[in-house]
Amino acid sequence: MLNRCFVYVFVVLIFLVAIRCTDRISNDEIEKSWWKYGSGLHLGDVLRFDDSNLKGDTIYRNNQPVAIVIACERKVLENSAVLKLKSIHNEKTGTYHEKGVP
Repeated sequence: MLNRCFVYVFVVLIFLVAIRCTDRISNDEIEKSWWKYGSGLHLGDVLRFDDSNLKGDTIYRNNQPVAIVIACERKVLENSAVLKLKSIHNEKTGTYHEKGVP
């Protein structure tokens, strides 16, 4: 009985750890997808990136820096990613959700 309980607890813990695991996404992957507004900082309803508006971790609009990418992660058990941004002009943050390749 004790062994069954141990196995059950172990399986639940492994499942919970897997849910929390994330993969960092590269700029190349960010540029391949389009991103839909989620919450907070609003740079537009939809974002698309290329070499001219995403340089390193900085997002540009009209050749002016407007925000930085603070995280872009894909959870292991989910298909979509979340892009987290922070304004250069203030402390406002926001999220955008990956919607795939156009």
